[in-house]
Amino acid sequence: MITPIKKTLQIFCIAVAVLVIGITAACNRNRECKAIVTVVRQATNEPLSGVTVTLTTDPSCTNCIDDLTATTDGSGKASFTTDLPKIMDILANSAVTGSVARFEEGETDEVTVKIP
Repeated sequence: MITPIKKTLQIFCIAVAVLVIGITAACNRNRECKAIVTVVRQATNEPLSGVTVTLTTDPSCTNCIDDLTATTDGSGKASFTTDLPKIMDILANSAVTGSVARFEEGETDEVTVKIP
């Protein structure tokens, strides 16, 4: 026969186990946010290397503290990683493109930007 104290203890132990599993699952999830921006020539869709790509939360601000900058590689791609979800405007060679990168936890946003 289970006494009321044993029953309460069992319920408490189950509750603690569920809490620990929940916390462990939350801590182990992928929080990394990524974006890959591909820059191509507008007329030909040819990938452009050596383009400076800046992601910013304020396009009117130059060299803002939150800006992320990378240079496109031979396939026209620039990669970015952050640990916080956010939406950032994309600039290519300092020109506003009208495109945005959306950073989401555990996901990679891929955006193609066309420039003249």
